[in-house]
Formats: sequence, structure tokens, C-alpha cells
Amino acid sequence: RHRSIIIEDVFPLMLKLPTSKKSLRTFLVKSSGDVAKGPPTSNVADHDYIQPICALTLLLIQSCVVMPSQDDDEQMEGAEDSNDSWALKDDHSGLQGCVAVCNQFTSQMLQRCARKGEEGGASEFRPILSNLIDDLLLVRHLPEYPAAGMLLLYLSHRLGSDLLRASSAAKNQVEATYLATAMDAFGKITSAVAGSLQRDRENPFKLPETMNLCAPSPEPTEEINRCFCGRGNLDTFMIDCDRCHSWHHGSCVGITKD
Repeated sequence: RHRSIIIEDVFPLMLKLPTSKKSLRTFLVKSSGDVAKGPPTSNVADHDYIQPICALTLLLIQSCVVMPSQDDDEQMEGAEDSNDSWALKDDHSGLQGCVAVCNQFTSQMLQRCARKGEEGGASEFRPILSNLIDDLLLVRHLPEYPAAGMLLLYLSHRLGSDLLRASSAAKNQVEATYLATAMDAFGKITSAVAGSLQRDRENPFKLPETMNLCAPSPEPTEEINRCFCGRGNLDTFMIDCDRCHSWHHGSCVGITKD
């Protein structure tokens, strides 16, 4: 519940920020090495920056993960019969909280962007949405932010639904500026996904055919005590490793002298 309150408070705070700071990217993240930007080289910094609002949203989503529950046949049957066939089957995966935060954030953001004229700061939220999607695409491959893919999924579904609904609605019922923003945002997401799929087809990941897991290690010049307990050479039974020739206490590795 407290996450829902935080999300509701975030949007009014965005409008209070000075115009020069609304699109400021100050949150440090590791470089994603995205192919669209080119692989990291010695001339490219190994870090990027995203908006703090993007980082806050991702951390809120990721903080909702709980241990998955036991699979239930009735839940699985209900998920298959659900109309939301596109949604994640999360009834038993421990992601219910993540989905709730994604839905709330997506709904609140796009509702504010879709308001007509200057009502509710719609003209100010549309650039924020565009910058947010740019940041999500930047970090979607980073293991530190797995929620980026989930948020992009829900944003693209909602944007696509709004565009389909607008195609059959009267012209005066839909804000034209929002449609342009939605089309641009939807195009960014789909273009990035299509580019990733094409690169994966052209350069598929391949495992090495053989792996030598028992490669001989160089012979050490002296035998030393490397027991994980951290104690020194005690007056007790110790064993010598045949590979690395380091000594370990028998009691630490569960081996007795007998």
C-alpha cells in the first residue's frame, strides 16, 4: 500500500520541479553496451546516466518481488481462461506486487499525458514519458534492472490499446498531441525490440563445443595453508590438495584422520 501512495505523490512532485531539471539525468548506471550505441571501447565511458524518476520506479517495482508459491492447477486454468492473455501469468510467480505497481504507474502516467490541452500538466508529462522510455531502453539489458523489460511491456500494451481505440473514435474525442506522443513512444519500443531480434538472428549466442574444466593449474612454488576458516597452522590434522597443494584443516572439510 505504501508503494501506491509513493507513486501517487511522485506525479505532482514532477510538476513542481524547475523546467531545467525535469529531464535531468543524474542517476549513475553501468553502461549497457547496447549495440545501437556501439560496443564499449576505450574511448567510451563505462557508465551512463538516467533520470532519478526512472530509477525510483524500477526500484519500487523490483522491491515487490516475493518468493513464488506452489503451482495450483485451478490458478493455471483461470489464467488460461483470462481475457488478459498478454499479461504475465503471475498468480503463483511472486510478481503480483510488481504487476500492480507497473499497472498503476503506467495508468497514472498515460492518463496525465492524454488530458486535453494544458489540463493537469499534460504538456509537461509527455516529454517525461519520452525520456522515461529512452531510459528504460538504455537499461533493459542490465541485470540490475530486470523491471525495465516488464515496465516496457505494460507501457507498450497500454499505448497500443490507446492507439487502436483512437482509430475507431471520433476526432474530437481524442487529443491529437497525445496520439502523436503515443505513436512516437510505441515506435521507439517496437523499433528497439525489432532491432534486438534482428541482431540476435544475425549473431546468435553459441556455447563453446568443448570446455576443459579440469585444466592443470601451475605448480605452486611452496605449500601454504589456505583453509577457508582463516586460522593459521594449528597443531591438528590437515590434508593437502593434490591439485593446488594448499593445506586445509581436516575438521573444516569434514575429514578425520581415521
